[in-house]
Amino acid sequence: MIDITIHARSEIKDPDEVFCLFPWLKEASVKKAIIKVVNNKLFWIDGVWLDGIWRDGVWLSGTWENGIWKNGIWHDGLWKNGLWQGGHWKNGIWEAGSWMCGTWTAGSWTTGVWKEGIWNTGTWKGGVWEKGIWLDGVWKEGVWLDGYWQGGTWMNGVWADGQWEEGIWRAGRWAKGRWYCIDSRSIGVYKKGPPV
Repeated sequence: MIDITIHARSEIKDPDEVFCLFPWLKEASVKKAIIKVVNNKLFWIDGVWLDGIWRDGVWLSGTWENGIWKNGIWHDGLWKNGLWQGGHWKNGIWEAGSWMCGTWTAGSWTTGVWKEGIWNTGTWKGGVWEKGIWLDGVWKEGVWLDGYWQGGTWMNGVWADGQWEEGIWRAGRWAKGRWYCIDSRSIGVYKKGPPV
């Protein structure tokens, strides 16, 4: 189902020309979508992405129900489920799905599997972190399998392995890993390792 409106400020107004430039868009299932093309770049202004493969472009707002995200910039919106394979997440709410790689700038992660990438800041509410680089933010709950923690606040969850450089540990279970932070505010239950 293709339910797309081309915005009045789009440089390309003919739907056939838009689909010629972005053939993957014609194969997607979308509802009440508003798009525009500027300098041969696709901008998703609003609407619901039901399913399909997003190849590249700029997502400004809307709801992502399901599908595969290959590349592009996500500015804001609600991600309900799907597979993220690359690009830059700037802000929004992630409800579920799998993150393969890319850069996370800010937002709220509810649940899902994080395979690899860079997390700049935001709130992690639950899910499985397989590996990657965590720069800052609040970890509320979940399982950390491996990776590099640079800073932020760990509220609760299971730390299976990885390297902890700096931050505040509030509670949780530490299985093993490398701890380089000396922070008297850290409390919790530790099987191995010296979170102080």
